[in-house]
Amino acid sequence: MWTNCQFYPERGIEVLTSKCLIKILDNDKLWMHDQLVDMGREIVRQEGRSDLGKRSRLWIAKEALEMIRTEERKGEVQALEISGSDSSIEITNEEFERLPNLRFLKLRNGDFAGDFVKCHAKLRWISWQPVHRDFRAVNFYLDHLVVFKLDWNRFTDDSKAWDLIKVNHMI
Repeated sequence: MWTNCQFYPERGIEVLTSKCLIKILDNDKLWMHDQLVDMGREIVRQEGRSDLGKRSRLWIAKEALEMIRTEERKGEVQALEISGSDSSIEITNEEFERLPNLRFLKLRNGDFAGDFVKCHAKLRWISWQPVHRDFRAVNFYLDHLVVFKLDWNRFTDDSKAWDLIKVNHMI
């Protein structure tokens, strides 16, 4: 995965581990010190203090929803986390089309709706907790997908969701 993203973290991991800023836990999960998390978030905030669409990553649900609902194209956004919302969220094909470089999406309590035929998503990682049993998106092709985590699956075995979510290759 790291090589595919053109990152070579071996040396960086050694340095951060020696400074107790990260740990590799027994279950192969990466733990980060709060200061490192805060520093990373501040770097992203500085990418676009007043324009959320200029940030490469958004993790605060209110900011992410505000950015999605605006009508201009958001070519800088690569990662979105929309979770913890009190009400359900619906992402339309038009909103998705304005995120051409989105590679990471974590959507909790949300659904997709519309015809995604014009969406050429670069999504490589998606974690999704759907709200409804019916899948209201068509032509939802995820050609570049590597990780698909479906939480709290509410789809029935005969749901059209299984036919419409297509992955060209499995890893």
